[in-house]
Amino acid sequence: MKSTGGTAARTPLIVSQYGLIDRLLVDSPANRNALSICLMEAIIDAIERSAQRCARMLVIDHTGDVFSAGVDLKERLALKNQPQRHSALLGQLLATLWAYPAPVICRVAGRVRGGGIGLIACSDIVVCSSGADFAFSEVRVGVAPALVGSFSLAGLSSRALKPWLLSGESFGAEEALRLGLVTRIATDPTTDIGPEMKAVLKGAPGGQRATKSLVRELARESPLQEITAMQRLSAELFATVEAMEGMAAFGEKRAPTWVAEGEADLHLLLD
Repeated sequence: MKSTGGTAARTPLIVSQYGLIDRLLVDSPANRNALSICLMEAIIDAIERSAQRCARMLVIDHTGDVFSAGVDLKERLALKNQPQRHSALLGQLLATLWAYPAPVICRVAGRVRGGGIGLIACSDIVVCSSGADFAFSEVRVGVAPALVGSFSLAGLSSRALKPWLLSGESFGAEEALRLGLVTRIATDPTTDIGPEMKAVLKGAPGGQRATKSLVRELARESPLQEITAMQRLSAELFATVEAMEGMAAFGEKRAPTWVAEGEADLHLLLD
């Protein structure tokens, strides 16, 4: 086994190589594995290196009970002079993972929000725990899932996803399986992905790469064509007054102002 990553300071990503199998372990418990600038840059670099060495497969894993809380909103709010940086990096991250030529297997044992769902949408095989919890949480902070939505909708039904995209409500493993976001719900407590890895290794590497490309071409899945526009839209939305209020409310652990306003309107309607 070969591992990279500093030992003096904690790194948010642990990269390991087991022969021609590469494993990315997201290990940033302090911010619930949120996609910080440091973490996104590290994942992009690791994916590119894995592709360059022609690995047989890429495994995305995580520590703790949160797969990813999405983009690091506290960091994004603090970088007021660089509002577009997170959008640009998230777009680059998802595009890089989507373009990875070999099979990508993702293990999800816990909560997934926003940008974290983008990582799942770009994976080929996703195994989640029975207690996994998902949400397209962008609307809850005043923005839209421009980047995450474009990759999710490339392989999933817009009609089925729309209620979750519009509400930001969370849904469980069974619904994620029904939507096609995950491929199997694990019954074991460790969410073992061994069966999927063994099955993939029975296929010829060249044939799998050709098949992955062929499937996406035949399915007309092409989110990469819209990536620049979606990065720009994401940056613009995060600069709005609603987004600033949403991120501030998130940091202060309170409901955004539009929640009380909406509940007042609903009360009038129901009376």
